[in-house]
Amino acid sequence: MLAVSGANGGALIVGEPGTGKTVLARTVARRFAPSVDARWVAGTESTRAIPLGALGHLVAVRAEMDPIGLLAAAHRSLADEAHRLLVVDDAHLLDALTAIVVQQYVLARRGPVIVTARAGEQLPDPIARLWKDGHLRRITLQRFDRDQSEELVCALLGGRVEPEAVEALHRYAQGVPLIVSNLVRVCMDTGAVVAHHGTWRLDGALEMGSDLAELFAQRLTGLSAEASDTLAMIALAEELALDAVVAAGGTAAMAELESRRLVIIDSAGSGHVVRVEHPLLGDVVRARTGVTRARSLRGRLAEQLGRRGPGGAAPDARTLVRAARLRIQSDLPVDLEQVCTAAGRATAMAALEVGEELARWAVANGGGVSAALVLGDALTWQGRGGDVEALMAPYVEQDLGELLAIRVAVLRVVSLYWNEARPDSALKVLDGARSIATLPPVLDVIEGIEAQMRFFLGDGSSLAEAAPRLLAAPNGLPEAAVSLAGTAAIYFGLAGESASLRAVVKRGEGFAAQSATGLVQFNIAVGQVFGDVLEGSLDEADTVIARWRIRAGGEPSAEAIVDMLEGRVSLARGELDDAVRLLRMSLAQPVHSGWHLLAAHILASAEFERGDAEAAGAACELVEAAVLPNLVCYQPSLELTRAFVAAARGNITGARDVAMRAAAVYRSQQSYAGEVLALHLAVRLGDRNLADRLAALDRRLRSRYSGAVLLHARGLAGHASSRLRDAADAFETLGLLCAAADAAAHAVMESDAPEADSHRARLNRLVAATGQSTPAVRAARRTLTLTTREEDVTALVVAGLSNKDIARELGVSVRTVEGHLYRIFAKAGVSDRSALRTFL
Repeated sequence: MLAVSGANGGALIVGEPGTGKTVLARTVARRFAPSVDARWVAGTESTRAIPLGALGHLVAVRAEMDPIGLLAAAHRSLADEAHRLLVVDDAHLLDALTAIVVQQYVLARRGPVIVTARAGEQLPDPIARLWKDGHLRRITLQRFDRDQSEELVCALLGGRVEPEAVEALHRYAQGVPLIVSNLVRVCMDTGAVVAHHGTWRLDGALEMGSDLAELFAQRLTGLSAEASDTLAMIALAEELALDAVVAAGGTAAMAELESRRLVIIDSAGSGHVVRVEHPLLGDVVRARTGVTRARSLRGRLAEQLGRRGPGGAAPDARTLVRAARLRIQSDLPVDLEQVCTAAGRATAMAALEVGEELARWAVANGGGVSAALVLGDALTWQGRGGDVEALMAPYVEQDLGELLAIRVAVLRVVSLYWNEARPDSALKVLDGARSIATLPPVLDVIEGIEAQMRFFLGDGSSLAEAAPRLLAAPNGLPEAAVSLAGTAAIYFGLAGESASLRAVVKRGEGFAAQSATGLVQFNIAVGQVFGDVLEGSLDEADTVIARWRIRAGGEPSAEAIVDMLEGRVSLARGELDDAVRLLRMSLAQPVHSGWHLLAAHILASAEFERGDAEAAGAACELVEAAVLPNLVCYQPSLELTRAFVAAARGNITGARDVAMRAAAVYRSQQSYAGEVLALHLAVRLGDRNLADRLAALDRRLRSRYSGAVLLHARGLAGHASSRLRDAADAFETLGLLCAAADAAAHAVMESDAPEADSHRARLNRLVAATGQSTPAVRAARRTLTLTTREEDVTALVVAGLSNKDIARELGVSVRTVEGHLYRIFAKAGVSDRSALRTFL
């Protein structure tokens, strides 16, 4: 009671099966009544595979909802449940989305929460975090000792119990409270315990042995056929609406089960749900049901779940998926179209294994190409490109008609390109689809797919022309249009074409509102935020991130993308610790390699700013692994990542060369804002020859960021501390503190005292705010006047490299390194490496 009513938010009750977790939860819930109403959520094996399956009795779901929409619906529903006690039973069996909803319910402090879980089972990560972060107090239930068993037995029987009876019950139950409890109840039902002069004693042998299934089976003795069938249906479904149970089994059967305490009825919104009194009892019931009888009962359940509700309302998507799974395991005739529809809805909700299960059944039972397409979609989202090709192979040469043939081709194109990283094969298949297409919307989709692939292959010219035109077409298909808008947003953001970026974002968001497009829509946010950062518009980027954070709704992959974007803005602001934290959170989630690549690239940049060469190198390895033949457009990101690592390790000259390679690739891709970003890194690393090119780029882009970079380049080229001061002013006004610090550092090195002192004061203030340790900052704070090569050698000495290692890193002779060290020692007034490191 203290844990649930205190400031922590609730309790996590953990124990082995039968230790009384649910009993304790119910006891506490009763203590809160009637002032606080309780709502129950139970994890089960059957609902575990369905998104929000455990919340089916509380959350209404439309057929077209994707995971993000599902979470939004759950949040809306539970907002009405605020300040009620939420009890989550068997949390280890929760589906991922329900676990997220519970986590956010606790974090939002909407009401007290009790969570139960089986010891030794892995908890969903959101639930585990609540306990580890101190939001739930963990209470571990242990097996009872003899005295505790005696107290329990006396309470159940309502009086004193002979010591011999307590000893027998305790030994037989091995101290498990639930088994003790059930033993006593069964003994009462069978007359194995009797009261004699106010004391209970055993009046018969305990003949069930230690098999818990037999213990539960005893409780089923004498059950009517109708009640037995009804209990079996509940056990097969694991949880059912009370109305559905009564409709399928009858009021009398339900009343019998309730009176025998074989079921539990919980309130659920405006109705009630029913489940077997304990999961172990459910196991026994299912085992005793038999194959033939189980198939018949599943059929009755499937028919009941598939019926329309009051006013002709169709069942929600999750109910239809559950009904389809029951129907394919029943003796009822099955409508293949309904199974395919259920499979598609399961896939759209990201219940990929369920979608695959249903679609495979449809394929095996004559569903043909339509079922195969649904199965292929589920396999594609699981990254199983080889399986998709094998599945589609029989249909490639068949005369399917235009629309089906195009659907087969598009599925293969997506799988070949994204799962198999075989762009040439994907383009060849797409050419084949174009040769048979005649309908304008289909031709538009094909053109849009090719334009996107060409962009990812490094050529954005066709995308720049096609995207605005295709997105303006009134007959565009929403899913295809959202994908096209997201890719175009990334292109226009890197190109610095803000007007085109805003136009495709507006169209893409409109199409996204029309259909369940899942994670694909988040590319719109990626393009928008990257574009805002490269314009120097961080406040606008914050607004975009806040909007898309709401859309993510706690769905892990979507949250990972938003974390990546927030990390990018934090990096630009110089909030380096926050940036690293967000980016590592993003990389911890399973998202597509393209998003992982971007997160790792930004993380390497943040670690470069912090001066952590080892961490930057580790992030670079992730980028290297992610740049595949189908992601050529990210080659500049890879080059920049390599430049960050080289600079962090002290190889400034090499880092500048790599940054210039990145700029050249950006320029070839017409990504002019990206080119400014790469050239800015070279300027920050001391390149004095870039003012002319940056001036041309600034005339094209006219962004606040490109103007500030041009000031920095001109100041460095002209050894003009006043221009470098102006550049630092411009960067700081934009909120780009790391860029401001490097401009201030160059101002220090281009000034004489006392002017240098004012620049140094600014530099120290910025470094204190950011924790930055870039080569320029370190050089300015060393107060040594070194050549660029001497800076390289000094940094490598500080890193602990020998003269031989330094020579290998810089590509020079050992004698050359020794000459540089002689001059460095003279400037620093030291005689050896140790003294130089101490001085620095």
